[in-house]
Amino acid sequence: MRIASSTISDNIVRQIQQLNTQQARLQAQVSSGQRITNPEDDPAAVTSVLNLTSSRREVAQFTDNASRALAVSQASYAGLQSIKKVSDRAGELATLGTGTLGTDAMQSYATETNQLIEQAVQTANSTFNGDYLYSGTALSTPPFTIARGDNGICGLNTVGLRRAGFSAADRLELKKLYHALFRGEKLFRSAFADAENSFTGAGAKVMLEFVAAAKRGVCAD
Repeated sequence: MRIASSTISDNIVRQIQQLNTQQARLQAQVSSGQRITNPEDDPAAVTSVLNLTSSRREVAQFTDNASRALAVSQASYAGLQSIKKVSDRAGELATLGTGTLGTDAMQSYATETNQLIEQAVQTANSTFNGDYLYSGTALSTPPFTIARGDNGICGLNTVGLRRAGFSAADRLELKKLYHALFRGEKLFRSAFADAENSFTGAGAKVMLEFVAAAKRGVCAD
């Protein structure tokens, strides 16, 4: 059987082209240090690589979650230790106050008790990376407010404020701040900017700092 010379030359050219392609691929692998650059290089290996990459991302996320959980638990425990110290001291003052005391001693105990209440409130409002430690899942609920539903609030917790030792003047300032932020006619950003310059009480600062640090916004009235 005769074979045309053109067929032989075509086969030789095709083989040379294939060799050039293989050479180019090998050179690319050497220069990049990667055996696979395109899915068609090794489909089975690409599938394994994708699975391993996904697993690595999951492990990295699990590590981040574990690190955050540890940090939150440590911060929470430190806050609880502080609350326990406040509680222990309050119990001591209660015991000391049962005896016959003079006016100065009673006034001193009352002052220290108010300080302990303020310390307890501040600890209860402790934050970690912008989130309140002891608010459960209600991370967007402003402090001193009453939650309504999943993402709503319906006023100040005036009873809780009174029990926490907030004076009438402090409660009134918080009430005005609440109305300015959540029930006023201004846009929230504008109302917040004005409030930062108008309200300076300790409770007001706590609420304003919460709003400023909120990453996902705050609940609305």
